Amino acid sequence: MGICLPLALAGRDSSDNDSGLTLVFLPSPGAMLDQIQARLTQRILDKLGNGVDIGVSGHVVYGHRRGEIKAFWSFSKFDRSGQPQEISKLEPQPLYMFRDFVRGILDFIDGRDCPPCSLFFCLGEKWPDPDNRPWERKLITVEVVLTSMELLKNMAVVGGASSLQSVELQMSLEEMMEMC
Repeated sequence: MGICLPLALAGRDSSDNDSGLTLVFLPSPGAMLDQIQARLTQRILDKLGNGVDIGVSGHVVYGHRRGEIKAFWSFSKFDRSGQPQEISKLEPQPLYMFRDFVRGILDFIDGRDCPPCSLFFCLGEKWPDPDNRPWERKLITVEVVLTSMELLKNMAVVGGASSLQSVELQMSLEEMMEMC
């Protein structure tokens, strides 16, 4: 199952550890205008070590932290649960099961919410944030789109699936303005 291109989020000095993962190098913060933010971001990158592996094994998307810096994840950049989900350093950890996605797509076809097709990672800071600081306030964030899952979701939408339950929610802004 080709859910996504397996990758490893890495700092500039990381090397491929023969994992078979595609290395994604995070950019240096050198060009940032805010030098305090640049220093804090560089400190995280320096401790990233061999990074964070995101991959697929069988029917599971997994994560595995390899460096000193902690990494956290969620299904949403708008997650306000305040319950950080740390990625394990000890061993690969299941993040998303394909069966959960399939169950979610079937529910979506029946008119319920669409299952997530992306995973959101925050490096060096807790996410979801216990103090409800928004995603945009984090120093290093990465969205990984699970492209095969997104394709299946788009096929369901073409087939008529929608999370919008009421006629009012389906109206365009222009139609609503005409009613006023």
